Amino acid sequence: MDNPATDTPPLLKRNSNDVGWEYGLLCDPQVPDKVRCRLCGKEFSGGVYIMKEHIGHLKGNVSACPRSSKEIKRSKRKHEEAIRGEVNIKKNSNVEELEKKLGTLKAPHFQGPLDQFATVINPEASLASQTRQQNIHDAISKEKTHIYQLKEPLLNEEKQRTKEKLKALEEEWDREGCSVMTDSWTDMKRRSIMNLCVNSRGGTCFLLSKDASKDSYTDEYIFNYTDKEEAKSLTGCAAHSMDLMLEGISKLPGFANVIEQAKVVTIFVYAHHTTLSMMRTYTKKKDIVRLGATSVMVILKVFTPMVKVLRLADGEKIPSLGFVYGGLLEAKKSIKEATGHLEKNYQPIFRIIDEKMKRRLDSPLHMAAYFFSPYNFYKDPTIQYDIEILEGFIKCVKTFYHGEFEKQDLVVNHEISLYKNKSGPFGRMLALKECEKNDEKFDPDHIPVGHSEFNNPQVRT
Repeated sequence: MDNPATDTPPLLKRNSNDVGWEYGLLCDPQVPDKVRCRLCGKEFSGGVYIMKEHIGHLKGNVSACPRSSKEIKRSKRKHEEAIRGEVNIKKNSNVEELEKKLGTLKAPHFQGPLDQFATVINPEASLASQTRQQNIHDAISKEKTHIYQLKEPLLNEEKQRTKEKLKALEEEWDREGCSVMTDSWTDMKRRSIMNLCVNSRGGTCFLLSKDASKDSYTDEYIFNYTDKEEAKSLTGCAAHSMDLMLEGISKLPGFANVIEQAKVVTIFVYAHHTTLSMMRTYTKKKDIVRLGATSVMVILKVFTPMVKVLRLADGEKIPSLGFVYGGLLEAKKSIKEATGHLEKNYQPIFRIIDEKMKRRLDSPLHMAAYFFSPYNFYKDPTIQYDIEILEGFIKCVKTFYHGEFEKQDLVVNHEISLYKNKSGPFGRMLALKECEKNDEKFDPDHIPVGHSEFNNPQVRT
């Protein structure tokens, strides 16, 4: 008896010589991908390729035909292997020639930044090296921190750790005093932000920031905002004040013309290779032309002492408070000599310096710091007779020891005489030798002067 599945009309057989159609039929002429097995009558999609896997019992894509004999399965597998053996994928001849000349065309494998550390642990290495390499592997394979951990627990832990570090600084602020520094800047939203930082022996740390867009950033506003302690002195930024002085001097008629001419010459020389090479030929490859006794030399002699004070004020190696006022006085002397002691030449410069110093670098704190600088005081003892300097010293003592009249009397009327007369610890040879120094390594706070009430204002200053 014939299988009813093989009675399908021949019209539904695909017009193809593929051996798979010996046991398969089309279910619908409009759907060539839908086929039916002649042996078991099962219908499935995938065309003749799936039909051959179905008949040959090839696993992976379709179930095996239950009515397929061993001879049929063997013939289908041999046919499949023969077809695959005929397929030979060869490289393009052009590619082979390029590889012979240039090497392999495969994309090279580049090591990432961590690959150099992910090496195999050498069993013959020392125990310390093995432990170190294992720690590196553990760190590389460690799971990334979740965003929640960064926003909540880890952030709170870091905040608490920062507060613990600030406790030691806050104790030092109460014990020895500190400096509150302010700075104003404008963000992308055009808001004026005022930052407050605190500086002391322990270093500088950020305190807070405030939106000051509605207020004028003046010294009075800053003083009123930070006026929480009675013992306080307000001073301007020394480096900024020096910048204003140099800017004002550069605008004087005798200076502005020469500076503008120097700019024009410099731009012309450095803008052309020929002129630049010619200049370096005659100057032996130096970028500064030899100067004569011209107005350029006078300008350099005027600016040089001012720039020295600027570098002193803007430096971080030594406390500059005790040297800025004295440095400006020395700069004035140098400028006076550079201008030939002619009042008409140096007086306009002095007016600019005095104008920018006013309420910035001539405060009672600067006067007291200049008075307490052993380098300046012992070099010129007449400082003690300057009324302005003495007034600044007394005002600072009243500020530091506000309401403590006994301490004020002890410092002003008794202990100050030890400093003036080089008595007691001030008369030691080590202290006197240190007072002769004024270099980058000099720190007046390291001068051994013993312990007294007189030390406190000096440390606070």
